[in-house]
Amino acid sequence: MSPNLPEIFKAIIAHDNMNPANENVVRMSNFTAWRKRKRELVDAAAGYAKRQRSGK
Repeated sequence: MSPNLPEIFKAIIAHDNMNPANENVVRMSNFTAWRKRKRELVDAAAGYAKRQRSGK
């Protein structure tokens, strides 16, 4: 992973590596919780990128 990568993007990559769908049998609640957190991280990353583009 690039050392210059912002922390939010490092968190997304780490979260993707914990994807419960990689296992044979996944409880729906585990997968749903994983997807919810994924959406939160993606939204945070989008906000970060928007702030960087606007110069704030």
